[in-house]
Amino acid sequence: MTSLVAPPSPPSTSDQDSWPGEDIASPTSQSIAPPPLLGLPSPPPSLLQGETAQAPVSESPSELPSPPPSTPSSSPRAPPSPPHDGTARKQIQLAHEQLLPGQAPPPQSLKTRSTVINQDGLEWKRAFLDPEPTWVREPSTKVIESLARKHLSLPPADRCDVVFHAEEGAFHKLFRVIPAGGVGAGYIMRVALPVDPHYLTSSEVATMEYIRSCTTIPIPKIVAYDSSNRNALGFEWILMESVHGTPLEEHWTDLPMTTKERLVRQLAGFQAELFPKRDNQIGNLYRGPSSPTPSQYPIGRIVQRDFLWGENIHQPVPRGPFKDSHTWLSARLALLRFEYERDLESPDSGEFDRKVASRVLSVVQKLLKLLPSVFPPDQPESTFLFHDDLGMDNILVDEHGVLTAVRGWAGASVLPEWRARKMPDLLRGFEREEPPTPGMLLYSDDGTINDLYWEEMIDYETTLLRPTFLDEMQRLCPEWVEIMHGSELRRDFETAVICLDPFGAKVIDAWLDSFANGNPGWSLRTKFT
Repeated sequence: MTSLVAPPSPPSTSDQDSWPGEDIASPTSQSIAPPPLLGLPSPPPSLLQGETAQAPVSESPSELPSPPPSTPSSSPRAPPSPPHDGTARKQIQLAHEQLLPGQAPPPQSLKTRSTVINQDGLEWKRAFLDPEPTWVREPSTKVIESLARKHLSLPPADRCDVVFHAEEGAFHKLFRVIPAGGVGAGYIMRVALPVDPHYLTSSEVATMEYIRSCTTIPIPKIVAYDSSNRNALGFEWILMESVHGTPLEEHWTDLPMTTKERLVRQLAGFQAELFPKRDNQIGNLYRGPSSPTPSQYPIGRIVQRDFLWGENIHQPVPRGPFKDSHTWLSARLALLRFEYERDLESPDSGEFDRKVASRVLSVVQKLLKLLPSVFPPDQPESTFLFHDDLGMDNILVDEHGVLTAVRGWAGASVLPEWRARKMPDLLRGFEREEPPTPGMLLYSDDGTINDLYWEEMIDYETTLLRPTFLDEMQRLCPEWVEIMHGSELRRDFETAVICLDPFGAKVIDAWLDSFANGNPGWSLRTKFT
């Protein structure tokens, strides 16, 4: 298989010898140009890494703050380096090499890898089960104003207001940029935490350019961006045109059912537009090699929660592009093994912690045994770009419920057909065939209907809308529906990988045992809806 060209490496700095991630070719490496995604037209004149058409985005050395020494981010678990003195780590590494034929682990040790990842501005704090990302400092509105003035070519005497707008997901903060006398909705500065430095922002920019160039999906236009946090702001950022509209979740209860049906059909239409544009690898889109007229967006390293959450960013597992589902899921299972083997070896773990870790690891071992049966290795697969976070918060509408934009493209990857053929998050939820009854109208202290009623009503409405989505997909793309209904076991397997933790282990173990004794006759996904 022809190897894909990785995204261009960012410029080196005095305290960063190489960019994090051993799968990126150095400037002196020789690579073969990748084939374009099928059906992908040539993009418009490319914005080079960190540049606009007028001027580079990266600040001059005099504007750059002195970057702090790059250290591993803090987290609730023991740091991954140095490894424990026991033999379990070597056993995991050996098993990992066996699980991923043809994809050797990176040559750097965990210690070496963790010291080159610059996650300045991010701290992982202890939470109930998983660590949570937090902002060590707030982005400066004055610096945002300066960047906006530069890239919008605003005269120094003109007023330019910058105000905090909203948090978007776990990794982004939005700031509204309002030039004096500007027309339209102004601009949005989208500031990102360095959860996967360089790759998160680079892939999002490439994906948005790809969407604008070859689909009718409405998205904001990018003005400028910087995929490094070594700049005056200290964070990665994207400056884009603002669009009229607010998240659908703010309007849902006021919209008539006919409007909701129209929105669902639009989403099906967007899915049908992306489906024919196929590839054969799993990963994320990036810009092609720097040239005046790049002709493709190659698939490279995957940007996905499993690979970047907490200490997982430091683990020596392959990160794509993956040649098939077997290698992709093998890497994700390897991350689970690293996590719970660490719990077994940690001197801070008590007897109960070790018992729980052993239980989870036994389920991981069963999944590894089942993996080749569900996902045979070296089996070619068709893949296409899929927005995996298409919920009400990422769909913008006007006051009449007219769709104005789709956002959240940082969560879009090129995935296999079995994985990318599912309902949008907007339509996920419990099955409810009857609407809430008057006896269920629970009131808050102020006399208004409380959230429980609306949750029940949303479950009822989305139950009614799911057939609408499938009917529209059947009309536009019958093959999509056919493969969706034929991928139940594969989706159940991935559900096991996603939901495997101390609480989900028992249910997943029961599903695996029943599967080993014949068809279990029940869907694992229904247990975790």
